[in-house]
Amino acid sequence: MTLAGIHHSGGKDNWGTPLDFFERLKGRFDFQLDVCAEPWSAKCSDFYTIDDDGLSKPWKTWSWCNPPYSNILGWYKKACYEAERGNSSVLLTFARTDTKAFHEYALRASEIVFLKGRIKFVDPETQQSKDPAPSPSMLVVFDKDCLGAAKFSTLSVNPGGTLL
Repeated sequence: MTLAGIHHSGGKDNWGTPLDFFERLKGRFDFQLDVCAEPWSAKCSDFYTIDDDGLSKPWKTWSWCNPPYSNILGWYKKACYEAERGNSSVLLTFARTDTKAFHEYALRASEIVFLKGRIKFVDPETQQSKDPAPSPSMLVVFDKDCLGAAKFSTLSVNPGGTLL
């Protein structure tokens, strides 16, 4: 899959978020909507599929987004837009600090959490986690109540690591 210029095995663009990693985030964020999912990968009971087109639909506070990285700029732009209209979200993306998307939108977020270690995303064909991602990841938090100059923190990918 082409992920912001990096090829991940299989040419897929719909890798899922590992459930154990997502569960750790729920203690801080009350996710109501997964804006970019498939039935097998949805992390919330309310979710948008590729056919629903989460880029064209309204989001909720809080929304979860593990977007297809082939259009990362569009997802950053939408998250920023939604936060300005009162809908907070968290995006899971590669930590590509040299991209236009990062400089135009991520730095306008509330918080950027760099992940220690590599996430083992869920393969859409096998629905299993196997190999670590080819690049480091980060969470980009667009909190409707405190947009602006993003603060930075870290979080371990491994269970047992402290959350924020």
